[in-house]
Amino acid sequence: MGGNPGGEGPLDGNNAKIVLDSLPGAYDYPALSSSFEKILKEGGYTINSLGGSEDSNIENVATGNVQPINVPYRFSFTTSLDGTKALLGTLERSIRPMNVDQLSVQVGANGTLSVDVSLHTYFTQQKTFELGSKEVE
Repeated sequence: MGGNPGGEGPLDGNNAKIVLDSLPGAYDYPALSSSFEKILKEGGYTINSLGGSEDSNIENVATGNVQPINVPYRFSFTTSLDGTKALLGTLERSIRPMNVDQLSVQVGANGTLSVDVSLHTYFTQQKTFELGSKEVE
């Protein structure tokens, strides 16, 4: 990924650390928005809208039964055709699993593209592992 295996930067660390850091163990909608905002800003895209609304029904409770939970997300941006291709490539290479559900593209008068992306990603609740104690005689 171009980082330093012993470093502390955003691209640094060994592969196991990078993978574990990318998989969220809690529903954190603001962090998801921050991730997409960072991708768009670093790519030089003009952000038109970002995010939607949090799902207040999702609980961040550690359970023994871990199932992926679907998290819908939307954003829109303005760029060129090459910029749109580059962003889709970035999303495809992301270590965080996501599926693009809908991609709407409108061509502006000056040849720029206004792109609206609707996708869903996932998180899994933390799995609990509890040890008990037993006195042995």
